[in-house]
Amino acid sequence: MSKAEKNGVKTNLPVDFVTADKFDENAKTGQATVASGIPAGWMCLDCGPESSKECAEADARAKQIVWNGPVGVFEWEAFARGTKALMDEVVKATSRGCITIIGGGDTATCCAKWNTEDKVRHVSTGGGAGLELLEDKKMPRRRKKVKEVSEAQNLEKKDIETTSSVNVKKKRRLEDAFIVISDSDGE
Repeated sequence: MSKAEKNGVKTNLPVDFVTADKFDENAKTGQATVASGIPAGWMCLDCGPESSKECAEADARAKQIVWNGPVGVFEWEAFARGTKALMDEVVKATSRGCITIIGGGDTATCCAKWNTEDKVRHVSTGGGAGLELLEDKKMPRRRKKVKEVSEAQNLEKKDIETTSSVNVKKKRRLEDAFIVISDSDGE
């Protein structure tokens, strides 16, 4: 966060929340803000409408969006609105030419739930590994494998086929692809 601030990057965090008295699909719901706080015994299970509005404004200005992780418990309708609103904005951004990358299994599941897999630029189930790649963490085995695959298949500047966890196939150029190669044992 301090690095973003130092470089003049505006960071948006939720300012309001949909709350619940328990972690249950049929929980009693409420609203809270940063100023009011979340009442004792309650929990935040989604971002609220003002947070969604602020996020939409940021998405409208964006040239690139990397989204990893739903903002609410999207599996339950009462707590899915924030994630659905964000998905709608990412789809709009994609349609205006923004580079959009959806990362992580839960976020890929959101794409499948709302039939948006083909409406965003790229969907990857590589959540944690994808974030590590963006952080430029040392991933020598993965770098070696990417190099081996590239050399073996001569993929540089050729069309490649990427497949998400929801079996969506799209043609991409290598330089446009978000590639995370992960070992089955998680290394």
